[in-house]
Amino acid sequence: MKKSFLIALISLVFAFGLYFNRAYSHIYDHISNVHRVTPYTQTDMSISPKTGHTTKELVYVALGDSLTAGVGSDDFHTTFPYEFAEQIAEHDGVTVRLINLGVPGARTADVVRTQLPVVASLNPDVITLLVGVNDMHGFVGKKVVAHEMQTLLTALTRTTHAKILVMNIPFLGSRQLMYPPYQTFFDWQTNQYNEAITPFLTLSDVTFINLYDNTKEYSQSNQTYYSTDGFHPSAEGYHLWSAMLYANYR
Repeated sequence: MKKSFLIALISLVFAFGLYFNRAYSHIYDHISNVHRVTPYTQTDMSISPKTGHTTKELVYVALGDSLTAGVGSDDFHTTFPYEFAEQIAEHDGVTVRLINLGVPGARTADVVRTQLPVVASLNPDVITLLVGVNDMHGFVGKKVVAHEMQTLLTALTRTTHAKILVMNIPFLGSRQLMYPPYQTFFDWQTNQYNEAITPFLTLSDVTFINLYDNTKEYSQSNQTYYSTDGFHPSAEGYHLWSAMLYANYR
């Protein structure tokens, strides 16, 4: 009796272990197989208002990872930095010079090391920052990420006159991509990392956009929110983000 129970228990543990391993591998195998890439062929461009002529120029620098680089969208015109720049150009009647420094796979430390040194020389009027999801999936320590975020925001506020809009980590992962319990696990992880970095995102001299709270429900109930890899947003998802940015920009 004891022997058969032990065998059954071992078999159950093995089955669960196999499932968890396969379900975890499925996430990254699928993203890798679909292999979405940034739609940007150039990262420095000018966007003018469709009506009227202007000689005024506003410089907008976008910092971050694949989400800033627009991975998931088929066209750079439907990424959040471009749509946000378009909204500024149309409503403010200015030409917006968009410099998108987002790099797929970048972690917070990468933004500090490779993107931050370029920013001051560009003399930006507007900066957006979205980073952290690769730190989370790479299991970088939360204290390390918080320290890098503090370094990044301190430098941006001291070396530029820009209006800085900073977003926290959104929940990403469709149900078709993340089988139970990983959708719950990564949701919990997202909250943990956001809790670590939020004290720096809510500084009085930056504008904080709570991307997580404002998109979680929609991202879980609307599959059109995601691109074909089930992880990066589609044009629809990025459109939602750009609308939130502009609402907080005004």
